[in-house]
Parts: sequence; structure tokens; C-alpha cells
Amino acid sequence: MHPTENRNTIVRIDSAQSRENPTPYAYTEERKEEILRAYQERSSLRRLTRTFGVARNTVSEWIKKSSKPVSLSFGTDQHSQMSHYQSTMWMIKSKFGEHIRSKTETAMVNELLCKVLCHNICVVIQSVYELGIEPKFWAESPFAQNLAV
Repeated sequence: MHPTENRNTIVRIDSAQSRENPTPYAYTEERKEEILRAYQERSSLRRLTRTFGVARNTVSEWIKKSSKPVSLSFGTDQHSQMSHYQSTMWMIKSKFGEHIRSKTETAMVNELLCKVLCHNICVVIQSVYELGIEPKFWAESPFAQNLAV
């Protein structure tokens, strides 16, 4: 035995993987396309790994080799929507706190919706004062007056 060889090392030359002899576990083109479509629909690499059982490095290589360009940046509409979303969430968190105190899922959703409603009321009140808008309430509207009669 050669001094650099290890007795426990097993080398299988007959079943070596190559492009000419792919493993039976190789992904089909349809499966690759399905996974790449999921990635293009803004699914993260971590989610793809969990959902499809594909290694992140494998998906990264497919993206690099893909003939269709995969855009990783937002368009102008998506960018402005994301900017509005982030600034709104920042305002809500700074006014009402970052934490949800409810325990059940329904209560959490209701608490979050209440925070959003309170934020919207605050924005309306701020607009009334800053822009000098005269608020017109339900009882003063012609529609409400017709209902009262």
C-alpha cells in the first residue's frame, strides 16, 4: 500500500458523474424552468431550497446559465410602492411601537389593523391642520340629512 493511500477511501471509477453520464437524480428541464419561474416571481433562494429541495448553489448556477435574463432590481413602479410601504411601516412603528402584544393570530391581525386605522386617522388630522382643509363630517353631508328626514 502506498503511504498516502487510506484504506477507508473508496473510489468508484465506473459510476463517475459527467455531462455524458448524468446521475439519475438530475433535474429535468421542466423542473428547472418551474424553479426559475418561481425565482423570477420574487421567491428567495432560501424559500426555493425549502420548497423544491434544491441547493442554493444549484439555483444560482441555473440563473447564471439561463438564457432569459433574471432581473434582480425593482422597476420604478415597484420601487415607489416599496418606498411607500417602508415609510408607512416606519411611521406606524415609530408612533405605536414595533411589537404586537396579542397572542392569538386573529387578535394579532386585529391589533395590526387597529394600528393602521389609527395611523390613517393621524394622517387625516395632520392634513387638516397642515393644509387648512375644512373637514365635513357625516351628519353635515346632504346624504345624511336626507336619511334623517
